[in-house]
Amino acid sequence: MKRGASLRLAWAALLGLTPCLSGCFEDISQGADARVDGASTDLGVDVGADLGGADLGVDVGADLGGTDLGVDAGQDVAPVDAGGLDAGGLDAGGFETGAEDVAAGDVGDAGVDVRDVGFDIPTVDVPLNTNAVLLGASRTSAVAISTDDRVMVSANRGANSVSVYALVPGSFAQVARIEEVSTGSGSEPWSVALHPDNNTAFAVLRRDQQLVRIDNLRGGATLAMARASLGAEPTGLAISPLGRTAFAANFAEGTVSVVDTGTMRVSGTIDLNAVLAASGMLGPSATARPGLSHPRAVLVTNDGDTDERDETLYVTEYFAQRRLTVTQTGNDRFDLSHQGVVYRIPLATLVPEVVTLAPVTDMGFRDANNVVAGCYPNALSALAIASNRVYVVATCVSPRGPSGDAPTSTGADAGVDAGADAGPRDASGDVGDVPDSGPPALPPLPQARQNLRTVQTPAIFVLDHAASPTVELPAQRVLLNARFQALYDTRRTPDTDARRMPLNPVDIAFSPIANGSTATSLVAWVLSAGSDALFRVRFNTSGTLAEVGAAAPAPLYVDLAGGVLPGRTPYGLALSSLSANNAAVVYENSRNLNVVRLDTQVVVAGTEVANAAPGIAVQQVLDGRRLFVSGLNRWSLNGQGWLSCESCHPDGLSDNVTWYTARGPRQTPSLEETLDLSGRPKLLGWTATHDELADQESEVRGLGGGVGAIVYRNDNGATPPVISAADRIVYDGTAAVAPQRATAERNDGLHGAVDAIATSTGTGSVRASNTHWSLLSLYVRSIRSPRPPVGLNASDVTAGRMRFVEGQCAACHGGPRWTLAERFYDPGARVTAAVGGALVAQSWTRPAGFPADIVTAASAAYRLNPTDPRNDQISCVLRSVGTWAVGAGVTPMGVLLAEVRSDMTTASQGQNGFSPPSLVGLNLSAPYFHGGNARTLEEALSDTFRVHHQAYARTFLSGTDRATVVRQLAAFLQSLDGRNDPIAVPSTVPGTTAFNPNLCAGYRAP
Repeated sequence: MKRGASLRLAWAALLGLTPCLSGCFEDISQGADARVDGASTDLGVDVGADLGGADLGVDVGADLGGTDLGVDAGQDVAPVDAGGLDAGGLDAGGFETGAEDVAAGDVGDAGVDVRDVGFDIPTVDVPLNTNAVLLGASRTSAVAISTDDRVMVSANRGANSVSVYALVPGSFAQVARIEEVSTGSGSEPWSVALHPDNNTAFAVLRRDQQLVRIDNLRGGATLAMARASLGAEPTGLAISPLGRTAFAANFAEGTVSVVDTGTMRVSGTIDLNAVLAASGMLGPSATARPGLSHPRAVLVTNDGDTDERDETLYVTEYFAQRRLTVTQTGNDRFDLSHQGVVYRIPLATLVPEVVTLAPVTDMGFRDANNVVAGCYPNALSALAIASNRVYVVATCVSPRGPSGDAPTSTGADAGVDAGADAGPRDASGDVGDVPDSGPPALPPLPQARQNLRTVQTPAIFVLDHAASPTVELPAQRVLLNARFQALYDTRRTPDTDARRMPLNPVDIAFSPIANGSTATSLVAWVLSAGSDALFRVRFNTSGTLAEVGAAAPAPLYVDLAGGVLPGRTPYGLALSSLSANNAAVVYENSRNLNVVRLDTQVVVAGTEVANAAPGIAVQQVLDGRRLFVSGLNRWSLNGQGWLSCESCHPDGLSDNVTWYTARGPRQTPSLEETLDLSGRPKLLGWTATHDELADQESEVRGLGGGVGAIVYRNDNGATPPVISAADRIVYDGTAAVAPQRATAERNDGLHGAVDAIATSTGTGSVRASNTHWSLLSLYVRSIRSPRPPVGLNASDVTAGRMRFVEGQCAACHGGPRWTLAERFYDPGARVTAAVGGALVAQSWTRPAGFPADIVTAASAAYRLNPTDPRNDQISCVLRSVGTWAVGAGVTPMGVLLAEVRSDMTTASQGQNGFSPPSLVGLNLSAPYFHGGNARTLEEALSDTFRVHHQAYARTFLSGTDRATVVRQLAAFLQSLDGRNDPIAVPSTVPGTTAFNPNLCAGYRAP
């Protein structure tokens, strides 16, 4: 039967009996805190926030490698061409074809409706299995395939819908979308799961905080009326083997909701906050409250029988937690100071246990000083199980310096990579065979470029599910960058973008899919959002690593962007239940779904996920998101996927890591509230070191080793195009080497106006040939602050707002973006010139009554060090609030901190104080202050940081009701998500003499 008008009739012919979904096993909620189900209420106050008092939390600018880590900040967005999106190529091979601006009518074309092209659908009736058991474990993913390989569903994050697809069982040669079910505007469907009846799906709606059910997948899918209300920011989803119970991880709540799939009611809530607080990792005084834990990925085991009570639920704690004891005394202690956490929860009791993942002493590469780099597991994003081992995909981060140390901007990137540090030194097995012949080995990586390989690595950590208690198997973990680097070296792979690293891993799946498989080996597939690729990792049944990649002549990885329907920015992976060779991948940027032949490692078919095209404005945000996530092309060394903005800012937020940067230890900022609706940024960086988003070009070129986007041409003048440093615009005052071009004046950091040259629509005499930085700005402006926990006490939130005002916290953390650090000038030569510019020529004076310990200088120029790039900063926003001290810094017991720069010797910047960060999204941004000094909000409000919270109210938090006030303030600060009514910066603050706390207010524009 051919597709077209008869498609739905043919699909309906596959229907069988209607399943009975009710009857979650009766005592599933034993040991859990029951919670009344109901409409999820938007709690507390709405709008945005900056932590009460001064420096509590997250600014934009982690000052890594000379400036601020990741994407620091904000810019005035130059108008985007009328043609709309900077195609820069969004072509099959990446995004750089040289044709930068696409006509408006060509943007976001949804393609031909899938109903108009198709394939034969079997007409035989396939009865539904009402008593079926899933074939393998259920795990969090954005795409799922039925156990009979006939149905597939995907969560369409960019389209606010769930799509249903028809497959040819066992073949996957063709795929057709037959339904698209809207989940509501802005709902953000995040992950999906299929019931074993193969006719019912479930989806987590992250923004709407709900679990929804989609019935009758085979005969006209419909959204069930009943919905389960979840906690804040639900992300992970998995179901029990018989499909009776769904488990949803509430990322910003710290809980797992237990949902009866028949009634769609929450039957219990597993509180992970309590077990994390009791572990001691948050400090000895931590007590349970919403939002301490941040669960992300979920997995439910499956032993194949019909007894669900003997199964286990595993949940990842997304962010690393501090180790209770660190024995190292050298600088390596900062790389080994944290550990990963996975919660093991038996379904018989639903009582969680903590399993830890140890840091790694050697990540497989050495830095420019020939020092071994360690790392600790962070961003635990995905789970899978095979042969009684649980596999955890994470990013292993190495925060100590050195970092950056890039060569000057002159010259192309040459002689890169290969022999140096290629050999992996972890204990995870050997890697491939050396070819009999081939091109000669490549020269070692220049020493100045080695540091970029010691920032982070994708990794797989392994737990022994069969052990009691469950423990990690450190000898079986795999550090993926070192392993693939060794593979490329043994294959003599050219040191070009032919080498690709599994940057920003977001999913993992095994083939064969069944948990109890007795195959001679198990193959894991790791999905990389930052490299648009799928990577093969084969294990022996003993758990040791057999190989990464595949034997020649198979490709070294699956290039997802180079298939029949190019896929860009993947976020979900599912494997066939019937064949080890078939998989499906869904994508965010290109809004499509592909099927992949795993044996040949090629994309064989695909379809759009949604009916409607996204429109120009939405597509531009999606394109900016892709530039943010990607480490390909011009965004990291040789386009190989070593680093990207997303590496340190997952979901545009924070990785919660304190990095040792060129300015000192800097906690990664969360990027919501970086740009206002007009694109105007705050002052950026913990010490106000930048004032435009495009200032982060220096991070792309230095920290990540990429060519960058501020180039006067995109293709090196070559056919086919070549991304080359020869195309750079040199804008930092150094000499250009032909054919590079240079600006007449400096435009880096606080100099000049980098926006004027950063895009093709700028006003500079020399300007970029693309609009990448405009697209990045559109994405950064779109970043949504996480919703506050629904479990906050409403009366505490209200009282906390009043306490916030009483403590004069708004003097640093007030205004529309909950920070005093608004940019009060427009960058340009008259204002930001190092000599004669208004920021240098004009000064502020500390008014009478202003506390001299908070602002120690009696007066100063608005810009302090125009000729010293390592110390340049805007001075009038800095506040010294007792969070910095020479040497070990200011910390409570158990928190490691050294106030040094990336060389781990020179004293850090901060003696003049810090720029007050925005308070919006604090619930997901622990630890707090510039160096991660405080593990929790309560610790940030402790006596250790008395100077901070008593900056303008000298007796604040010193009464007998201190514990109550701290609880109320913490609740209020957690409630700030960008929708709250702002509290204005007060025009006067009482003291010996009333004074205006905004020292920048006296500036006069030239």
